[in-house]
Amino acid sequence: MKKKEYIKPETNILQSEPQAILAVSNENIGVASEELYTDEEVKKLWERPERKTIWSD
Repeated sequence: MKKKEYIKPETNILQSEPQAILAVSNENIGVASEELYTDEEVKKLWERPERKTIWSD
């Protein structure tokens, strides 16, 4: 009977520096109005109303 070769499972942990994305914009970031948080507006965003999931791209 031929002896089988097994591969020993290994885990390598590498330390890395966190990446940062820096972007420049001429536009100011504003606060959304209260009108955007009404139930009707939020329901328009739902992909599946029964799950209340929101699709994003």
